[in-house]
Amino acid sequence: MVGLDDFIQAGPAVALTPKGRKGFLRAYEQRMDTLVTHPLFGYRVNYRRVLEIQTRLLGRVVSGEIHRYVGFETR
Repeated sequence: MVGLDDFIQAGPAVALTPKGRKGFLRAYEQRMDTLVTHPLFGYRVNYRRVLEIQTRLLGRVVSGEIHRYVGFETR
């Protein structure tokens, strides 16, 4: 979705072209809508929900409500 022609180089800096940004955001949105099975709870959720669940779990560890944080790993 994003190729070499979607980048602009100016000196040592590199930036995405408007077309490249659009492609990147399209790929990001597709990934965030992908369903996965959460390893701790066993139900299917999209990656947006995974981020929320993991944030809540981390908050519970920090507050002392639970003792161990279980991370989420992608392939």
